[in-house]
Amino acid sequence: MYALRSFSVLAALSFAGAAYGQMPAPVGGNVEHGMVVKSPSGDILGTVATVIPSDSNTSDGYVVIAGAHGAATPLPYSTASSHVSHDALVVDKARFLNAPKVQQYQAEDGSSNVWQQKADQYWKR
Repeated sequence: MYALRSFSVLAALSFAGAAYGQMPAPVGGNVEHGMVVKSPSGDILGTVATVIPSDSNTSDGYVVIAGAHGAATPLPYSTASSHVSHDALVVDKARFLNAPKVQQYQAEDGSSNVWQQKADQYWKR
């Protein structure tokens, strides 16, 4: 009887492990410099080039993604962090490709907030 009970426990653990592989990926987390950005189907869209800290008065911070052909795509940090799954930032490919772009230096020097407004409007709709 002890052997049967042990087998039942091992079988239950094996099935639980198999079911775990089919569970949805955990979502949400920290966005880090160098993180891969990909579509849900696995297409690589770019990498996180810059994480801009929040400005306590106006924004929650931004993530700037370096995409193909040198294009930089800003996302509000809260939007980006809600799309982290298994150490990658996962975003819809069409939405990403159509998102407003910014020159990398504009995002880093803070001289203009027009790109921030465009990113906020686009990603929070």
